Amino acid sequence: MATPPTQSTRSERRLKIAQPVRIRAEDFAATVQVGETLNMARNGLYVICPENPFHIGMHVHLILGYRAGDPVQHEWVGEILRIERQEGGKWGIALRILLR
Repeated sequence: MATPPTQSTRSERRLKIAQPVRIRAEDFAATVQVGETLNMARNGLYVICPENPFHIGMHVHLILGYRAGDPVQHEWVGEILRIERQEGGKWGIALRILLR
């Protein structure tokens, strides 16, 4: 479910960094998306994904710098804060990093 754009309440500087990221829902192992970061901050990131199987408040596991088949990848725990429909049918997903 998408949320309407709201006024920014950012307290941290964002850096425009494009990195592949894998997002997996904490409760549903089959709910996985691979997207790319649009920007990042110390405690959050904004990811562009082809689909949106997530909802606001959902806890997810993230692998930043994701490479399929790489056996050494570190998962972070995050929370979905905002979901926005993007041009071209993609989705923008704002996440807060809860645990590294």
